[in-house]
Amino acid sequence: MQKGTKIIIGLMLGFILTIGLTVAWIINIKFQAGTFENQIVASNQNLQNVHSSVNKILTSSGITVKNFGETKIKAIQASIAKYADKPQLMMMWIKENDQQIDSKLWENFQKQIEVQYTKFEMEQKSKISKTQEYKNFLDNTVRGNIAQAVWSYPRAETLAIMNQVIMTGESKETFETGIDKSVDVLK
Repeated sequence: MQKGTKIIIGLMLGFILTIGLTVAWIINIKFQAGTFENQIVASNQNLQNVHSSVNKILTSSGITVKNFGETKIKAIQASIAKYADKPQLMMMWIKENDQQIDSKLWENFQKQIEVQYTKFEMEQKSKISKTQEYKNFLDNTVRGNIAQAVWSYPRAETLAIMNQVIMTGESKETFETGIDKSVDVLK
């Protein structure tokens, strides 16, 4: 084989190898962007799971507190009806049956509220962090720009998840208007 033919074959093999490596690199970028999106979707699903758990725990704890108080009140009302015409027996019954509602029940309920909301907040922070990492990848790296140009990342459903942050109506209004209204928490 002549020297010129060998050079041409070598250049063609080099060109084919370069094209192959470039294609493999671009496909790898697709997988990297897909991994980011899967993490964000999974984080959102976990956030939904935590939110559901928070609601269940707080609802059941609240029902327990409510039922305990209602049971105590019904017992007092039944005794009032029973001793309505005998005030001296009623007073004796009150002294013997201290009907205080246990404050520990209420304290435990309040502690559950704090624990569950902290759990939710931590999970939401995790989702926000993963979303920001993905945005940084897309906006600040060559790979991210290629993922957007070649593979049309982020996908619409992932973008909707990325833009969703759970907040109270009051917080949403404050951030939309820029006005922080004072709230009477004892209402």
